[in-house]
Amino acid sequence: MSDRLFGSIVEHAPACIALLRGPDFVFEVVNPAYAAIAPGVPMAGRRFAEVFPDAAPVSIPRMRRVLESGEPFRAEDQAAMITRRPGATPEPAWFSFSYTRVMDGETADSHSILILALETTARKRAEEERESAIAELQLQRRMFDTALSNTPDATYVFDCQGRFIYANRALLTRLRRSLADVVGKNFFELGYPRDLATKVHREIDELVRTRLPVHGETPLVQPEGSTRQYEYIFVPVISESGEVEAVAGSTRDITERKRAERREWDRQEQIRESARLESLGVMAGGIAHDFNNLLTGILGNASLLEETARDQDRPFASEIVLAAERAADLTRQMLAFAGKGRFVVEIVDLKTIIQDNLTLLRASLSRSVTFELAIDGEACFIEADRAQIQQIIMNLLINASEAIGEGPGKVTIRTGATERAEGRFSSRVQAEIPPGDYVLLEIGDNGIGMDADTVKRIFDPFFTTKFTGRGLGLAAVLGIVKGHRGDIEVVSQPGAGTTFKILLPRAASAGLQARRQETLVEVDTAPAANTGKTVLVVDDEEMVRMAAARALERQGHRVLIAANGAEALEILRGDSDVGLVVLDLTMPVMTGGQAIPLIKGMCPALPIILSSGFAEAEVSRRYADVGIADFLQKPYTAATIASKVRQIFQKLA
Repeated sequence: MSDRLFGSIVEHAPACIALLRGPDFVFEVVNPAYAAIAPGVPMAGRRFAEVFPDAAPVSIPRMRRVLESGEPFRAEDQAAMITRRPGATPEPAWFSFSYTRVMDGETADSHSILILALETTARKRAEEERESAIAELQLQRRMFDTALSNTPDATYVFDCQGRFIYANRALLTRLRRSLADVVGKNFFELGYPRDLATKVHREIDELVRTRLPVHGETPLVQPEGSTRQYEYIFVPVISESGEVEAVAGSTRDITERKRAERREWDRQEQIRESARLESLGVMAGGIAHDFNNLLTGILGNASLLEETARDQDRPFASEIVLAAERAADLTRQMLAFAGKGRFVVEIVDLKTIIQDNLTLLRASLSRSVTFELAIDGEACFIEADRAQIQQIIMNLLINASEAIGEGPGKVTIRTGATERAEGRFSSRVQAEIPPGDYVLLEIGDNGIGMDADTVKRIFDPFFTTKFTGRGLGLAAVLGIVKGHRGDIEVVSQPGAGTTFKILLPRAASAGLQARRQETLVEVDTAPAANTGKTVLVVDDEEMVRMAAARALERQGHRVLIAANGAEALEILRGDSDVGLVVLDLTMPVMTGGQAIPLIKGMCPALPIILSSGFAEAEVSRRYADVGIADFLQKPYTAATIASKVRQIFQKLA
């Protein structure tokens, strides 16, 4: 090769080429590419240390070793700050250097160093960017793995065949396995219940096919034996090519949330049930009141007809009276259901009530039923209405007998004292049952039992699993228990019988004097006395007014009538001879409760008999302080009102 051709190659080579003579490393040859490293700086004839003082401490020792050993040396360094063009800001640059000895003479001092340098700044920057990106990805992966490992939800990834690729700490803890033991295995191999594993794999196949997320819930038995509820979601992992390459999933323990939702549902159900029972109670009380008004007219007139009719017609009147009295029994049940049926309140021993009525109780059961008493020997005193407690026992015994049917069976009555340390809300009576001492009445049978849906409905009015037309039955029992501030529980299963457990507040002391509030009036058959007195009958039902007036007029009384409290006040202002007022409680315009203080204001000594279809205990509690002389329970017969009025006048005589 000619020197001219070689010089042309060096002159136009893209690599940086320089020849330096040792031992001072003076530049002899510098091609334009090398000269561009330090534009505007003369190099020919100058030493390397003068041109590149920053690089000299590294480069000169390298060149000396090459001169001495004759072995080439290669390195990649970040050169000193270089200036790309005159006046430009210096910037760092990377170069790949090659140092080679050139034999100019026989001694090392006469040798030269050939430097070949290629700038690698762009490549190094690309590598640095790639390494930075990799480091960032690794950091993100560590952070992602740390975050997933510390989340309470089980998070995982599996392939399209359901084999685990990744599982976080929560899942590994739940499975009680290591990551190495989980990766590569499917749900069957990890010991999941077979039906659940089959369901999950079917859902994975569906997800891969449709590319749609999958949501689900499942119960899962824990290693310690408890069952917890979980919800899970699977989502597809789509590759850049658009294929589903994996499935990501998350599972959350929702046991507590489900329990909270159940508690809230139960609370709302209790509110709905309470509102339903309250509305039914209001309706029943209102119907009973209105029905009592009608029955008062029917019973009053029928009883008068029974007294005055010819012998051949008297049986028909008696039938009307009997039918009206049976209807009155139904209204009493309706009042009991409404929780307003406590007529005669006294301190009684529940054990004594059962024992005193033992013959009647046995007669209410089928002869094939064995009757068993398990009565606590200790007295169980309660403050209650004796007749209504008897009604509870009779209704429950009849139900028990019918549940057993025609075959042999056993009915058990248990009593005893019990204590509740803590109060709780009763879903049956829809009220808070306070802690304290209670008397337990338990009536159970070994009959056909009931399912849960039937148990929920047995206290509904007129609900029955037998033939219809049986009255209020257990609805009245519930009302009586509620009216006595008690509680009732039902335990039943199909084929395993039914047990009713009733709690009634225990009386503080058996030695207390019985407090009786007699509602039923013994008819006074004594000869009429104090006849000729004026009685004001106030009632909004014309039939009731007329029946009462006829009954009292037959006793020789002068009777005035009014349809409401306002009319009664007008009559009293114009007639000072009125000696007694029979006043209905519930009326339009002005009620009896509103009229009482006004009447007492006009005539303080005027006796008032308050009449109502509601229970005496309820009415007496509300009007105990207004000075009423007596109470007349609707419906009543002609003899009853006449006797009540006669007794008041006898007291005044």
